[in-house]
Amino acid sequence: MMLDKPTVKVKENVETSGTNTFSERIYNALGPLAGGIILDCMDLVTSGPFCLLLGPILGALAGWWITSIYQFPKKDRILWSAIAAIYCTIPFTGILPVATIISAISRFKGEPAT
Repeated sequence: MMLDKPTVKVKENVETSGTNTFSERIYNALGPLAGGIILDCMDLVTSGPFCLLLGPILGALAGWWITSIYQFPKKDRILWSAIAAIYCTIPFTGILPVATIISAISRFKGEPAT
């Protein structure tokens, strides 16, 4: 007794705009968090006795680079670079991923990705 294979009909011109590739889903999930993760890594590197010496320099550089990725205007880039420099200079913040947590909360409360 032989069974025939079922015939499958495929629709042509199927619109796939609702499906995202794996890399697009990763970007949608982690893209907004990347700035916080990078800043927290810089903060961890500048912990201990290095915080007062390297914290302002590396924090400002990281802040400038992160804001350039997100294409902030120059005025805002200067402001957020200064805030990043202060954040990396504050002692005992290296063990707390505050920037990542703030990024996650803002992503959670923000507009849904389309």
